[in-house]
Amino acid sequence: MTRILSLACIILISSLFIQCSDDNETGIHPDLQDYFDRFAFEGAQRGLVIDYEALNITADIKNIIDASVLGECINQEGNRRIIVDEDKWDNFNDADREFLIFHELGHCALGRGHTDLVNPDGTCVSLMHSTLEVCDRNYNDDTRADLLDELFGF
Repeated sequence: MTRILSLACIILISSLFIQCSDDNETGIHPDLQDYFDRFAFEGAQRGLVIDYEALNITADIKNIIDASVLGECINQEGNRRIIVDEDKWDNFNDADREFLIFHELGHCALGRGHTDLVNPDGTCVSLMHSTLEVCDRNYNDDTRADLLDELFGF
């Protein structure tokens, strides 16, 4: 009887632990996951394997105090964390969200820094520009493929 009771307690405790565990095993906020998947897909289309676990990349949506910062990649001893500003994220459309995540993954996954090169028409050469004051962001359906080629080094 004691053995059955002990086994029942173990099962009960285990089931509570499983139910209380974080469903987000990847460390990537669920609202960001689709954009991370798109980035990995675009990398794969260009022959690159993007493994977020191997790169130690996690991501979350939180309040960023500096109103000029949309998102950031924090790299501490090989642990990379992307933080996206909650207010900005809530007000962005799909293209803006993709741009932001791809820019931050450019830093965290690809090791890219900022580049503020400008096309003759004043548009940005890269998704990796530092601010909108430098150039006109031209990320849209017509320019997406070329900008992603540049992002991934093609």
